[in-house]
Amino acid sequence: MLKEFKEFAMRGNVMDMAIGIIIGAAFGKIVSSLVADIIMPIVGLLTGGVDFSEYYINLSGGEYPNLAAAQEAGAATINIGVFVNTVLDFVIVAFAIFMMIKQMNRLKRKEEAAPAAPPPPSGVHPLRIALPWLALWLAPLAALSLAGAPLLAQIGWFFAWLAVVTFGGAYAVLAYMTQTVVDGFGWISAAQMIDALGLAETTPGPLILVTQFVAMLTGQIAGGAGLAIAAGAVALWATFLPCFLWIFLAAPYLERLAARPRLAAALRGITAAVSGVILNLSLWFALHVLFDRIGQYDLGPLSLPRPDPGALDVTALALVALAALLMPVAKRGMGETLAALAAAGVVCAYL
Repeated sequence: MLKEFKEFAMRGNVMDMAIGIIIGAAFGKIVSSLVADIIMPIVGLLTGGVDFSEYYINLSGGEYPNLAAAQEAGAATINIGVFVNTVLDFVIVAFAIFMMIKQMNRLKRKEEAAPAAPPPPSGVHPLRIALPWLALWLAPLAALSLAGAPLLAQIGWFFAWLAVVTFGGAYAVLAYMTQTVVDGFGWISAAQMIDALGLAETTPGPLILVTQFVAMLTGQIAGGAGLAIAAGAVALWATFLPCFLWIFLAAPYLERLAARPRLAAALRGITAAVSGVILNLSLWFALHVLFDRIGQYDLGPLSLPRPDPGALDVTALALVALAALLMPVAKRGMGETLAALAAAGVVCAYL
């Protein structure tokens, strides 16, 4: 039994309770002294010298010089002054406990809100990681430029640049690539790019497969099947090899960078910009599906598309309206909607 009592008494919670009782008793004495010796004399001075500790109502009818004498004589009294002192003791203690708990909760919230510090990156210098991967990535592209293969070199450098400047995933890549390969380089037509985007949206797998389609189609148009295979291989190398560079170079710093408030705000700004890029792609796609001819409207530094109303494809507009009717209105699934549109497209083609 003595051993069990020793284990009970030495537990952390019991010791904490004992320390709390001792500190609470001492704190109670401090509060009582504060009320009786500091606060009540000041209150008595402000009320004309009234000693609240001696303020009582005698119910026995006798006369006594003070409260102590009345209590010694056994008189029945209502001790208003003692009650006021006790109430002030309670108010001060309650306020002190409230402030202490409030401060503890504030510190606890700060501890919960503060994320754990990310582990420091490894001691390997970033250049020792970047240089081998940069050489492996860009050396074949430089070799193509020196070997006199201008189209393959142009494809390689373009997709390498695409891997660097695009943020936000595949849709941001597609938006930039669409306008560049059609309007900039003129490798493929807008109709062929729409086929590429349709391929990306209707086949399983990552959307980035459209880059392979664009590169191989460019090679096929320029030089046949052999050049198409070579262009696809160059695009594959230039697009996917830098993924390893970004992973090995940036991964050790990613958590530390994301924990910085200013950088997090910048990343949110990039997210907003990516949303605008995706919207731009959607508009480009819709305009080139619905109109056969699209001009340009220059407004200062802006260059806006200007579709020709006379070139509206009524069949495409009807299919778009049918899709809008099936999905948002009739609540049909993606598979059913695609099947219905494919069937409607076949019927329209033979009318």
